[in-house]
Amino acid sequence: MNKKVIFSIVIISLGATFAGCSDKDVSINDSKNEKGSITSNSLTFKNGNFEGEGEGFNGKTKVSLEIKDGMIKKIDVLSSSDDENYLNEAKDLIPKIIEKQSSNVDSISGATFSSKGIISAVENALNNAK
Repeated sequence: MNKKVIFSIVIISLGATFAGCSDKDVSINDSKNEKGSITSNSLTFKNGNFEGEGEGFNGKTKVSLEIKDGMIKKIDVLSSSDDENYLNEAKDLIPKIIEKQSSNVDSISGATFSSKGIISAVENALNNAK
């Protein structure tokens, strides 16, 4: 075989090996154990309601997260120091987080810091659910 063919085979093999690998997109709905808790990346989350805090633009953002039947069912923003207009825009992330079952969502343009406050508060609530 010539060098171009061998090189192409190696590249295709590497591409197939690493296809779909991502360390950023972590879903909490990977599997469910017999107690109803969900597991992801060797972590177990309990069903129930959990609170978490994250840093928004003007200070802390606090959320409540409900995990039921192995899925994020509900996220409520309990408090925030951010401007109401920006916070309301950032709340558009909540259905996306629930749909994706992941905090790995894009920030809302124009409400970036408020978005990051919600995202980090959800991540903190999931840490509290361990």
